[in-house]
Amino acid sequence: MKIGIIGAGFMGRNIAHLALAAGHEVMLSNARGPKSLSSVMSNLPGSQVGTVEQATQFAEVIVLAIPFEHYRSVPARWLEGKTVLDANNYYPERDGHIAVLDRFETTTSRLLAEHLHGARVVKVFNAILAQDLLQDGRPRGAADRRPPRAAGRGGRRRSQAAGRHAAGPARL
Repeated sequence: MKIGIIGAGFMGRNIAHLALAAGHEVMLSNARGPKSLSSVMSNLPGSQVGTVEQATQFAEVIVLAIPFEHYRSVPARWLEGKTVLDANNYYPERDGHIAVLDRFETTTSRLLAEHLHGARVVKVFNAILAQDLLQDGRPRGAADRRPPRAAGRGGRRRSQAAGRHAAGPARL
């Protein structure tokens, strides 16, 4: 499967590492462009880098792992018809305060889904730290394994996302 990752921070890079280990093709992108990702290519052999637009064109599934305050910067038209795995979390100290979230009137995934109205948004890796993806991954059936979590409309896409995560660190 071709996976495009928007966001090349800790979460994006760790997801890329796991996806590559599972045999998927991966393209990482960020808002600063491919030139800023030269170290990523040397640390993640087999990965590709591109612009955000290139990653969305390349991939069947998109992972969005950017600071939540920037979610509106991703053009919705690029993600129409795509499955978007939402690995974002809201941190007011980083993202600034977003009143509707602070008042618990909505969720980050609902805001993202409203913005990406033509995409299928599935929340993944909620409350899992980036380093935990690599350090705490356990195979299916392990007693100390965290159960996969995925939330979204469309059971097939949610099941597909959870299934990739459920397969363990080597299968993403």
